[in-house]
Amino acid sequence: MKNYSKLIFLIAIVSSGYILAQIGTTIPKERIVDWTTVGYHNDPSDNLPNYVDSVIVPKPSNNPNLNYTNITKKIKEATKKKGLTAVILRNGIYKISKSINIGIAQNNIVLKGSGNTEILFLGQPTKASNIIRIIGKPSNWKSSIKIINYNDKTNTIKTHKNVGNIKAGDYIEIRVPNGSWHDSQHHKGWNPQNYLGTIIKVVKLNKKKNELTLDNSLKTLWSLSQKNKLKPSFVKFTPVREIGIESLKLSTDNKNNRQGFNINFAYAANCWVKNIESENAASAHVNIGNSVSIEIRNSVFHHAKDYGNPAVPAKKLIAGTGYGINIARSSNCLIENNVFYHLRHAMIIALGSDRNVFGYNYSFDQYSFPVKKLADLNLHGHFPFDNLFEGNIVERIHADQWWGSNGPNNTFVRNLATDGTITLEKTNNANLLGNEAKGIFVDSKNEFEFYANVKTTTFLLFLTKKTYILKDISYYRDKKPKFIKNKISWPPIGPNIKEDISTSNTIPAKVQMEK
Repeated sequence: MKNYSKLIFLIAIVSSGYILAQIGTTIPKERIVDWTTVGYHNDPSDNLPNYVDSVIVPKPSNNPNLNYTNITKKIKEATKKKGLTAVILRNGIYKISKSINIGIAQNNIVLKGSGNTEILFLGQPTKASNIIRIIGKPSNWKSSIKIINYNDKTNTIKTHKNVGNIKAGDYIEIRVPNGSWHDSQHHKGWNPQNYLGTIIKVVKLNKKKNELTLDNSLKTLWSLSQKNKLKPSFVKFTPVREIGIESLKLSTDNKNNRQGFNINFAYAANCWVKNIESENAASAHVNIGNSVSIEIRNSVFHHAKDYGNPAVPAKKLIAGTGYGINIARSSNCLIENNVFYHLRHAMIIALGSDRNVFGYNYSFDQYSFPVKKLADLNLHGHFPFDNLFEGNIVERIHADQWWGSNGPNNTFVRNLATDGTITLEKTNNANLLGNEAKGIFVDSKNEFEFYANVKTTTFLLFLTKKTYILKDISYYRDKKPKFIKNKISWPPIGPNIKEDISTSNTIPAKVQMEK
């Protein structure tokens, strides 16, 4: 087994003199949302928990069925313990041929390796290759409740009937019927409904008035629904919670077809992936669907079964081939300080996903066939909105229109695209600030672009790198993160924040891969 430990970059020691940074103010308030509440428990400061108890899985066997039985038995044993419990796999290769399923009966579990642990999924050409499935309870839309009003000052929704068994601390899933944004040319092959929405936490109820107070704003979603004269509705959301995947290598063998995910989150909340290597995924390394506050950090994702063939008809395509992390119908997730390479799309977001952050990730060696030079950071239509992309170093950034328009307030701050461009198609009201790349806009309007390092045709303050200053450091972190060491500036990319202090134009993920 390859020694992959060098690929996993651990969190750096906290520097003694971090820079206190004000959340950026250059982009007008009406064009952004609050991203300081993303990630695990609405806190992007790497507050992932430590387990309080553990169970140990027996050593790997040459028998895949025995390995599967041993792992699943220990997961069941862990559910009987109080508090967050780690299911610890020993060093070696655990070959399995069945998916490890973790559901709402198995909350508060960490599946954790011992430093040199691999789970190898043995493929079957006729079945999907899902290694770990973290699946909650699908929402029952037959019992949906309509929203008749929203107060953006109190962040309160009013409903058309009693809210039933919903209580403070529960999550709800809000959806809006398809509107003007449902404009793809390719819906004959795939025509999803009601993908625009959000998943959000209830913090207060007034059952007499049929009112719910929420923990995040619905400003953009409500505005879009009202402009299209559509009524949002919601249901109680019952997720699997507090599941962590740590310190493992996940891989599939060469017998797999190109369907399935190394890790699949569906109907999940407050779960995380940390310090893993994921290799040779069937469709995507990590799929996040219908989930909220998922955090993925300090990990490496590389190579895939199939890199797609866009030349064949859409109806024959299997979506998601060669992806790193795919986010769909999900909210408030944080993807931070990861490495991606030899993937078709390293980071991709679609299907109405909102208020997610991709921060300080490094992607290189993008690969696709037969079409070359696709984007490794990709918005894929079906109206993702209110998402932030900050401090990433990638080859290409592209919002495409294959599945129709992309939503408003998608914001790009201090990214470096090595091809020198950020291309936005059908992406109105986007924000570009302090990027080492120029904006190219196709069928897009009302863009805000400022402090780029290349001249563009849009409104722009254009000065040389040595003289232009941008005081905005971050739009989701109020201080220097732990993983950025003293040798790397804060912020690491883009314009200087002071006349005599230059940015490093690199990030820890890139430095680690160059060693």
